[in-house]
Amino acid sequence: MTTKDGLGPLVRIDGKFTANKYCEILTTVAHCELAKVQFSGAGPVFQHDRSPVHTSKKVEALLHQLNIAVLEWPPQSPDFNIIGNIWGQMKAALASKPLHGMSRDSLWRAVHAEWERLKLDATLLDSLYSSLPRRMAVAIASGGDATSQAKRLSDTGIMHNAMIYCAGTTPLKQKYRQFGHMTAASQSRRSAGSIPRSLLCRLPAP
Repeated sequence: MTTKDGLGPLVRIDGKFTANKYCEILTTVAHCELAKVQFSGAGPVFQHDRSPVHTSKKVEALLHQLNIAVLEWPPQSPDFNIIGNIWGQMKAALASKPLHGMSRDSLWRAVHAEWERLKLDATLLDSLYSSLPRRMAVAIASGGDATSQAKRLSDTGIMHNAMIYCAGTTPLKQKYRQFGHMTAASQSRRSAGSIPRSLLCRLPAP
């Protein structure tokens, strides 16, 4: 989990990732982390992709119960999701370590140590969040086609099926056009000294 203020805790998942496990993480980790941040307006807007686990009825009901709004998210859109860049950095760092033959616990310790190292990088998230206006502009300019960054993410195995749906006239695409403009406005406020506190910004009212 990330917010503009930094990386949150890394959670180990043993076995298959299910809606029940995700609900447990949302309740015990994500909700607590979001409570630490002072949000303006109606509160935080949460972003996750369109994994069947994330969009399950059980998860949707829990998020509603926790009063956590969820940002509408176009399918197959790794360009918009900065967590892919973070996973990429972790993958590159871990590739240089002797991980072959490690036990699960040893591998977890190595991954967790790398995550903790990234948490100390004060410029990492600032750079990634600052890249959002450019990402939106490139996606809109491409007419919704996969950008070169999406192709790189797919080719390196960080994300797959990197097609972006953001430009056009459907309600969802219109919102993402708005999201691009809104993110640019947030960046202007950040430059003026008012740093957005949230991982995800609130969309304009329809």
